[in-house]
Amino acid sequence: MDEPELLKRFLQTMRFGSCNAQDTYGNTPLHLAVMLGRSDCIEHLLAHGARVDIRNGWGWTPIDEAICRKNSTVAYKLWHIMRTSDQEKAERLFFEDFLTKVPDADIDLEWELHSWVPFVSRFLPSDKCRVRKKGNRVRVDMSLKGFQDFGWLRGDISFLLDGSRLFDEKVVMLDHDQKLYECVTSQVGHVPLPLLFFLLICKA
Repeated sequence: MDEPELLKRFLQTMRFGSCNAQDTYGNTPLHLAVMLGRSDCIEHLLAHGARVDIRNGWGWTPIDEAICRKNSTVAYKLWHIMRTSDQEKAERLFFEDFLTKVPDADIDLEWELHSWVPFVSRFLPSDKCRVRKKGNRVRVDMSLKGFQDFGWLRGDISFLLDGSRLFDEKVVMLDHDQKLYECVTSQVGHVPLPLLFFLLICKA
């Protein structure tokens, strides 16, 4: 078995993001992979949550090491990851601060979509929801689950937004009928409309 594949299997046994331990000189596994020019190992480490902003005993980050070794491909990749991470961190702090400042509320919402195209509105969704907000947490109870066989699926579901959680784990969907839960991506397209309405109203 080659070294990159061995590293991949080893990382699979570890908790995500736990590969940032430093040696006597302050180097992380990502530092060492960059120093040795092991592109495959770099990819595996990044996929497992290796941080690109950790400095070793000489004050160098993995990006500095890549630049020093004139590895422009790796340097740009690490720089792009760090820039994206900084942006997400700023967005997370803004979002948490925004939720904290919004007054607590318990709101009943009724919404429906319309179209100017004849006979289309009858096929568009509508729902009654309850939105509750306390601190940096928001809960949305609704019945609209999705679309299947030219009809809208109904049920008893809740979306829970926790502003104190990691950015990619903020929204959890509970299906009370199926007794299931699922972490939902933080992208806007996957956040329930009532929650978006509530946040937009508060922001206004």
